[in-house]
This record gives sequence, structure tokens and C-alpha cells, in this order.
Amino acid sequence: MASGDAVGSKGRPRAAGVAWARVPATTANLGPGFDCLGMALSGLELRTWLTPSSPDPASWDRDPDEVAWDLHGEGPATDPPGSNLVVRAIKAAFARAGQRHPAAWRLEVASTIPPARGLGSSAAAIVAGLAAANQWLHRAGRPLQGSELLDLAAALEGHADNVAAALLGGVVVAWREAPSPAGRERDEPAGPAGEEGHGRWRALSFRPRVPLYAVLAIPDRDALTQEARAVLPDVIRRRDAVFNQSRVALLTLALATGRTELLREAMRDRLHQPYRMRLFPWLERMVARAEEAGAEGACLSGAGPSLLALARCQEAERVADALRGALRAEGVPGRVVVCPVARQGYRSGMTGKGRGTRMGSDRDRSLADVRARGSRSAL
Repeated sequence: MASGDAVGSKGRPRAAGVAWARVPATTANLGPGFDCLGMALSGLELRTWLTPSSPDPASWDRDPDEVAWDLHGEGPATDPPGSNLVVRAIKAAFARAGQRHPAAWRLEVASTIPPARGLGSSAAAIVAGLAAANQWLHRAGRPLQGSELLDLAAALEGHADNVAAALLGGVVVAWREAPSPAGRERDEPAGPAGEEGHGRWRALSFRPRVPLYAVLAIPDRDALTQEARAVLPDVIRRRDAVFNQSRVALLTLALATGRTELLREAMRDRLHQPYRMRLFPWLERMVARAEEAGAEGACLSGAGPSLLALARCQEAERVADALRGALRAEGVPGRVVVCPVARQGYRSGMTGKGRGTRMGSDRDRSLADVRARGSRSAL
């Protein structure tokens, strides 16, 4: 920790407000919606608490590489500052706002989102960092707008479907604006990995017309997004592209209008799931078990290995039981969690005047709430 009048003898910041953020888990690549459809999930979430060494932005005079970081908690908090997604998001927000840093930050993280399971743990870390940082940017008079948060989050994540769901809640459609005609005439380069250009990211959110529950079969094994993307082909057949285009349209219509009888067909995919089955050979059989038990539809969650089944309230527990049995039958250790679709995305705010006993007990109760439950519409 850096020394100074604002830092106590135990290396913790003295009296200062605490910015907090709560971010839900998310599922992306929803059915056929590769890199464009996502959904926020209640019941699994990541929380952060961010405290500066001085609560007065007028005294903040440090560049990002001069800041001391005091990291506590679990999940993303265990990574060093250089690779810590929450820290990187905080730095990105301050850089976008042109705001310098205090001498030190204290960052605490608690999460019930299992990492590397296709449930948006990295998106939650990014959005939590941006949201907590933005609370302090508000105090400094330099808040970021929602569109800026989406752009920053998508840049850090590499795609927008998870982060858009974490920001907005509900079901999201995310896209990147196409280059202007003038830009095309100048032959502007495409974005990373041949993406559709350097237009800004956009997203719209809506709530499913019929309340649905996400029944998640979560294996006890990791699946890194880079590895899951590596098995995808560079070129797809025209008929597969047409197949997915029609299913994305059908899925959006089914969710928005409550035509749940269309979901099973609408969640079929030919862009990524067939190729990822070599990583998760039990996927197709588990989808079938979920549908036989009454799921409206099922698919891989994100890049895997978790499986997502959508079910009405009265069918959710039966689908959960079927997936527990399927995990056992496949010899795949794991657990099954039932989550409602989250009606809203992240929440954030400021609390407390210091890190005293009351704030600590509030944080402990908050962590207990997160673990006990472990089971904005346009940008």
C-alpha cells in the first residue's frame, strides 16, 4: 500500500465512502444467437466494494500505474492487478473519463457465479468494475453514460451479449453498428477477428412475455472461451447461416410474444453447438433429457460446459430432477441450479462513511445473502 495521511496503520483506507455494485450471472449465445443474444439470471451474482484512500476527487493525482491495489475476496479478486478484470474495468472507466486516481484503492469481491462455466463470470467482473468506478466518477463530476459503459465492457470482453445482459437485464439483443458508407468507401479495416467494423455497440432489452426459469446443469469442470472458440470453423455453409437466421428471429418472437411452444425449435443451432459437442459429448443427450422432462427448449450456455433449459414455473423442478439424473448417468460431476430470468441488470450505489464495524457487518450480511441464494432497457 502507498503511504499517506489517508491510509491507516493496518494498510486500509480511513474514512471514505464505499461504492458497491451487484451484477447478475448471464447466459449468452442463447440458442442460435451466437454473440448477439443474451439473458440475465437471478440467484447467482457478483458483488464488489470499492474504497479510495481519499474520498475527495480533488486530491486524486495518480496515474493508473502509480496506484496501490489492496485486493480482498474471491474469484476475480484473486488475480493480480495486471490481469484482474475488475481492476482493468476500473482503470478503463477512469481512462475514458479522463480522471486520475487516488493513491490507493481497496477492492473487495464476492461471487456465487462459477467461473469458466458459460455463466458470464467475466462479464460480471467487468460490469461490476465499471459500475463501482462510475459511482466515484459521479462524485468527481465525470460520470460515464450507459452507451459508454457498454462500449467499454464489450471491448474488455471481446463481444457484447453477456455484458449487455449484465448491464440491462432481461433478454438482450446486442449488435455493432455497421461502418458508414463513407467509411466503406475508404476501405476502413474490420475489427478484431474480422468483426463487422469499428461502429459502436448497441443493445436492446426486453422481458419474456411468459415468466420462464433457467434450469442450469453446471458440470464441475472448466471451459475456457478461447478453447471453445478454437473449435469453430472460419467458414460456414449458406444453408446453416439461413437456418440460424430464421431461428434467431423465431426465438426473439417466441420470447417477446409468449409463444413458448416455438422455443424448442427456435433454440436449435448450427453455428457453434454442433462443433462444441466434441468438447462436451454429453450435450445432445442432456438436451433431449431436459426436453423430455418438459423444458420448452435447451441449449449450451455461453461457451459451455453448462447447459441451459428454459421451463415454466410448474415444470422447472421436474426438469431439474431430470438433469440431475442425466449428470449422474453421464458420469459428469456437477450440480443443477434453478434461476428466474433477472428483470434488471446491475445495481450500484454509495454507502457508508468509512470501513468501521457497521460497514463490515453490512458486508458480511451481504456476502451471506449472496451465498444463501447461490441456488435499463436500451443502450
